[in-house]
Amino acid sequence: MKGRMRFPFYPFLVAVYPVVRLYSINQDLVVPVVFLRPLFVAVLLAAVLLGLSRLFLKDWSRAAIFSSLCLAIFFFFQPMCNFVHNWIRIRFALAILGMIVVSLIFILRRAGEHNVRQVGKVIAVFAVGLLIVPSVTALSSIVSSCINDAGYKQWAAVLDLEGKKAQRWKGVPEKSAPDIYYIILDMYARDDVLKKDFNFDNSRFLKSLSAKGFFVARHSQSNYHKTLWSLASSLNMDYLPALGRDCVEDDALLVHKIERNKVSSALKHIGYKYIFMRSGWHVTGRSYYANKNLYRIYDLNEFERVLLDQTMLGGYINDLMRDQVLWQFECLERVNRIKGPKFVFAHIVCPHEPYLFDDRGYEPSIGENGAKDAGDNNARLYVKQLEYVNKRVSKIVDTIITGSDRPPIIILQADHGAYRPDYAREWNSAKATGLTDKYIQNVFSDRVRIFNAYYLPGAKPELIYDGISPVNSFRIVFNYYFGADYKLLKDISYVPRSGQSATQQSAKHLRAY
Repeated sequence: MKGRMRFPFYPFLVAVYPVVRLYSINQDLVVPVVFLRPLFVAVLLAAVLLGLSRLFLKDWSRAAIFSSLCLAIFFFFQPMCNFVHNWIRIRFALAILGMIVVSLIFILRRAGEHNVRQVGKVIAVFAVGLLIVPSVTALSSIVSSCINDAGYKQWAAVLDLEGKKAQRWKGVPEKSAPDIYYIILDMYARDDVLKKDFNFDNSRFLKSLSAKGFFVARHSQSNYHKTLWSLASSLNMDYLPALGRDCVEDDALLVHKIERNKVSSALKHIGYKYIFMRSGWHVTGRSYYANKNLYRIYDLNEFERVLLDQTMLGGYINDLMRDQVLWQFECLERVNRIKGPKFVFAHIVCPHEPYLFDDRGYEPSIGENGAKDAGDNNARLYVKQLEYVNKRVSKIVDTIITGSDRPPIIILQADHGAYRPDYAREWNSAKATGLTDKYIQNVFSDRVRIFNAYYLPGAKPELIYDGISPVNSFRIVFNYYFGADYKLLKDISYVPRSGQSATQQSAKHLRAY
């Protein structure tokens, strides 16, 4: 009927497109639940913006066009800035955007109703067309994750068997059972690598740990060169082939095996509480298996950070990540207040880049006149961040030890080491001439050399050896403290081969548009 107005729906399609699109291209790395909150926020933002636009444009059709443009600018702001960066300065780009918005308001106020509705129809068709492919991909992924859970069921049976084994351990009385802390310091390199590649002497911190009663494994290496593989291996006390044939290719299954791991399962079966500290990264972003999840409801997960990084608010990402790491440090200083035997797992994405702290905990100065190139600057930033981590970890360790009713077990461990500062330049140069297994072995030899320290009260010094790798950490702990009979595995470090792609050579992170 002429004159009857239909409520414009397409601003909501424009708003949800970035969320659905991001999920569709990262479906193998995230669970469906992670995009529900940003989806709700996107719809709410579209509704508020549409309502406000209606107030000053006095017409729903005009308001829909204006709000759609504003939403597109907001969600794709960083890609647009990157696109124009080579031609004009960002300040000029912002000025141009402002002029476009003001001009659009002027045009919409003067445009005829027929023209406005025709433009609205074009935007609506375009928005629907954009959403078709990512929506189908996202829906198929969600359905697949709900139906194809055979691997998860099989793993549940393995955990049940592990739990029954744990119940037969000699164990220790609950009143004397030690709290266990497994603290992962992401990308913390071994002291010889720090000295050789980063010109930094870490002996002062290592000596301070030794003085507190820690054993520092000076020749320790990680079993894998990337976080996902490394943590899946160490938390399940085995190499990846033993965890399932397809697990290396299935990141979601590996995340599941980190969330529901053998170590926590065994300890839960003998009366421990599993305390899980969310890291904000997809590898250790959640655990519905834990007795207690430590997190703040307003903290962003990795999916939300990647989404936000593309928007006009992308400049605040580092502040949010700094706050997340600081909260983890503070939380570790308070977690010993939880009563009863507990297994605390914390994955702190630091000293791993991005570089958020200097050695005093302030925001770092990225530029440095004395730096010869990007490699030198990265080395300086990494070392400063590592020094700050040392200070916080030292305080955390003191707080845990002095504040515990019983001497606790503490494992401070890196999931992998650090590349050399000039790694990116070397890697690109080597790719041009052809990668060889010998070259890759050399590059990744530093990557697997890790910081690894153990506080094991009452244990003899010879219990831990210099060359121990993470796969044997809890085998030793369970054997000594709980009477388990795990055989120690051969300490092996696996690195990529020349036939693997660039994606396979490095840890996976969520990709933007």
